[in-house]
Amino acid sequence: MTKYNSKGYISIICLLIGSSVIALSLSIMSLHVNDYYLQQSSFHRVKAQYLAESAFILTMHNLFLWSEDAINTYIDMANDKNKTAPLLEVHLEKHFIQKLSSMENEISKQMKEAFSEYEHEHGFDVSISVSTDRKTLIINVHGYYENARVFLEGRAKMPLIVNEHHKSEEGLDVMIIQALYLESLVQGYPKI
Repeated sequence: MTKYNSKGYISIICLLIGSSVIALSLSIMSLHVNDYYLQQSSFHRVKAQYLAESAFILTMHNLFLWSEDAINTYIDMANDKNKTAPLLEVHLEKHFIQKLSSMENEISKQMKEAFSEYEHEHGFDVSISVSTDRKTLIINVHGYYENARVFLEGRAKMPLIVNEHHKSEEGLDVMIIQALYLESLVQGYPKI
């Protein structure tokens, strides 16, 4: 009878078990690392979303205030018997649309002061453009925090005269002007 040396089999079995334990440990560790980065990415995405929404709300607030001022000056001009009021569109072109680029700078300054405590690279970009028919404002906001990006696009209808010769309850001629309003807000990717 021949005898086999069992010391070689034990070392091979120990090597296989050890490599299995190491492979299992590495896979569990990679799952935890991936989960950590996924949570960080989600956390950064929430902050980017917050930055974009805050910039959009601040932009709309300023647009409402500026359009209200433009409408009030137009109404004052229309009520002044000594002056002839231009068309509302012409008045808005002069007193509202031409100020949009300065509004973008003002919003950037206000937002940078508000979020100075964020530790990672963060920011936003706001651009306001007017459609070709001059009846719609297109507000694009891009918020970012670390590697997360959020894009918002809103469309706001410009103020317009609904009824120029409406009789009030007192029998006076009044003008009804529809104020600036947000028509749509979508979240998506930028247009290239």
